[in-house]
Amino acid sequence: CSGRESSLLDCRHQSQDDCSDGEGAGVVCYGGEETSGSGDGYGDYSSSPPSPNYGQESEIHLTSSGQLTVPTGPLGRVRLGDYEMNDRYGSSPPGEETKTEIHLTSSGQLTIPTGPLAPTSYKTGEFCMAGVWDGSLGPGWSEVDAIALVCEPCKSEILCGANMDLFSSLANVPTSDFRSSEIVPCEESWCQTTNNIVLAFDEDGDAKVNFEEFKAKMEKVVEKVVNFLDLDKEGYLDEVSIKNLSLKLFLDVLDETFTFSDINQDDILSVDDAPPRTFRDRNDDGKISLREIVGVSPINLPAPLYRLYTNLDKDRNEKLSLEEATNFIKGSFYVIDQNEDCSINLDEIIATLKESKLPKEFQLAVKLLGDYYFTLADYFLNEFVSAADVDGDKKTTLAEIIGVKDPAVIESIVKVAVSMGLPNMGTAGFLVGEGRKVDGRRMSRQEKEGVMEMWLLVLYDFVNNKKYDSVPNNLCGFE
Repeated sequence: CSGRESSLLDCRHQSQDDCSDGEGAGVVCYGGEETSGSGDGYGDYSSSPPSPNYGQESEIHLTSSGQLTVPTGPLGRVRLGDYEMNDRYGSSPPGEETKTEIHLTSSGQLTIPTGPLAPTSYKTGEFCMAGVWDGSLGPGWSEVDAIALVCEPCKSEILCGANMDLFSSLANVPTSDFRSSEIVPCEESWCQTTNNIVLAFDEDGDAKVNFEEFKAKMEKVVEKVVNFLDLDKEGYLDEVSIKNLSLKLFLDVLDETFTFSDINQDDILSVDDAPPRTFRDRNDDGKISLREIVGVSPINLPAPLYRLYTNLDKDRNEKLSLEEATNFIKGSFYVIDQNEDCSINLDEIIATLKESKLPKEFQLAVKLLGDYYFTLADYFLNEFVSAADVDGDKKTTLAEIIGVKDPAVIESIVKVAVSMGLPNMGTAGFLVGEGRKVDGRRMSRQEKEGVMEMWLLVLYDFVNNKKYDSVPNNLCGFE
């Protein structure tokens, strides 16, 4: 070619070749001496460049940007136009023709239209190609084949990589097959979690979940977390904290719980949503009651627990509707939100426990543990948000959080969590009656039961609070 042609087919070329369907071919411009040969601008057609000696001293490299490099010989470096390469990635054995085609364009995009990876395009930098390699690729491959090495982009992103690992585990497939696999429901009792995943993550209604659906749902969860942390609603995060919890957070968690657990999607949680053979119909009356589950009738529960039950299950039909659960969440929030600013914090929780007659030494233990874990949680969140701010503008967006790639931040967070994640066991033990006396002896069984009784009385005072009966209909804007 002289370089002035508008199509490769306009170049002088031979009509026959010895290339097989499994080989790639490129047409290059060389010579550049328009006065040589026939004078038609093509140079001496017969004086073709020396062929590279594949697998020995000469190497030809085809990059993901569509550039063909011949490091030896007169060709120097040239660029390729659009072309096709046959693929041996399909189901046909090596050496046999397959209809699958891999397309590599001059813009540097590699597209695999079929095969285990499903239709996927890889951009420049996400793969590389070469005509030579070290070692053997096995039978059916020769040194004239071009090999594309694809780096799965999902693996370079922390959240996407975590989604990939979790999806592969749920689908029970190797991570290499995650894009072509699906999570499907089953009727065995051990796969209830799988069925719940299908229920909550299936977007197109085909009763199965592929990776894109799974990833999209998980990113929606991340988006909800980001929206919760974005207190000023500016669309980005700078310094974040979870020391103030909004009513919307609790209602969103409740909604996700019902979406995940309500198998028959009737907005009611009951034994009907449990996996088969989870509970036993002990009296063979065709239905399973709470008494058959917990071993005692609700009316015979300790008074604090029965009061909690009647606050939850208002109609006492032994089923929890979404409306009942929502009203209980709103009522509990209204009791704790002392200043009625539509958010609650640790100080308000302790003030509410004080109203419920929790002894002051136990209030201190709750404050110590609460401060400890809220501080840890804020540290983890700010470390991650800071690492995700790739442009350094102190405004971390949702896209930056989803696309964070630096694994060092996760390693740092895990290191701190492992080293500091366990609570002060003395404080935690004190709260549940596992503390020690002044002389170092453990608390007796009677003393432990006394602590349990104390917590039941605090629970009774809490759920018996009169504010449960006066919750505004439009509490914090939620009807």
